[in-house]
Amino acid sequence: MKRLDFFYKAIFMVLLQFSALSYFPKDYEHAREQFLKGAERISKSYPKIIYTNKFSVIGDEGEELFSDFIFLDCRKFAQKSQPLLLLTSGVHGPESFVGSAAQIWFLKNESEKRCKQGVSQVIIHALNPYGFKYMRRFNKNNIDLNRNFPTTSGIYQQVNSAYKNLEDILNPKNEISSLPLRSVCVVTKLAKSLLKGQSPEDIRQASVGGQYDFPEGIYYGGAGPEPVVVWLESILPNILNSHTSVLHYDFHTGLGKKGVLHMMVGAGLTSFGKRMIKKVLKPLSNENFELTTPDEPGFYKIQGDIIDYISLLKKDGKILSLTAEYGTVGLGIFSQLKTLTRLINENQGHHFGYSSDRVKRTVKERLKDVFHPPKSTWLRKVREKNTFILTQLLDGFLSELN
Repeated sequence: MKRLDFFYKAIFMVLLQFSALSYFPKDYEHAREQFLKGAERISKSYPKIIYTNKFSVIGDEGEELFSDFIFLDCRKFAQKSQPLLLLTSGVHGPESFVGSAAQIWFLKNESEKRCKQGVSQVIIHALNPYGFKYMRRFNKNNIDLNRNFPTTSGIYQQVNSAYKNLEDILNPKNEISSLPLRSVCVVTKLAKSLLKGQSPEDIRQASVGGQYDFPEGIYYGGAGPEPVVVWLESILPNILNSHTSVLHYDFHTGLGKKGVLHMMVGAGLTSFGKRMIKKVLKPLSNENFELTTPDEPGFYKIQGDIIDYISLLKKDGKILSLTAEYGTVGLGIFSQLKTLTRLINENQGHHFGYSSDRVKRTVKERLKDVFHPPKSTWLRKVREKNTFILTQLLDGFLSELN
């Protein structure tokens, strides 16, 4: 009897794992295929009010890779207000799976229903398709897109002095070979920096806050707006400003408490956004998500991020722009060092080479695992939280408008 119980339990766990995994795309190609199928399904129902666009980059094998844009203009169904839901994903390559899954699910299960309610939708899939396909946080030009949006006039001229002091640690300039040895070396050097008086917060802010001086380094923000940013600026403002209010989610993974959804606000929070947080987000938080600011322990401030940029494009300020960040490894110093080390390893291999294909595969897999853990419990939580913010949190936002 005990053997049968064990057998049925094992079967149940396998089914749970399969159910959780099936929600997420396997890779960039599968994600885009599913996204376009969802868009095609919507276009059959609403051929006259759906508009599509795309931006392309060339991959390492000469192939075209795409960021896909859908605008479903549902204002003719609207009553008092004409709200817009904006969903963006894939700013960072290895973090693309969660946002892509959310967008594909929304197209399949909610999009038509919301359109009939008068909720227009802009869904932008895989803003960094190169990073999605090749497992790079950064794009083909080695730029971190979430440090590249022109949120201030002098953003590309700013100097990160603390990064300069750590640059030899954060950007090793030689071929990567022995991963355990390489990782120990990075951690040891960072530990020495701590002993010299630098705090974990100083190192975190220096490394991940963004830098504009080292084009081959991690978290490089660029010397000007990337073409995909220029593309967005050519099509988004008219749409945003032709709707009465906007709710924007940008999907990310990695930072935060393990298994917790952090709904993060940026520096560009408007008075409208503050009201929505007070009236809608705070009452729905607690077990559903944590409302988080960059000032909280374990987090950090950045410039050039998409949520502040999107907020600037809505001229009347009636926008709530949020980062939906799913924690993967935790907020402890060792957990964050683990993430940082894997980013350093991948960046080093990209620029200075790998000693073998095996080392390259291992580096890429380790980086993916830290941003998209293959664990059924984490995957199920993400699936549930995505569904919540795309249904109940959206309902709360809409009810507050009328």
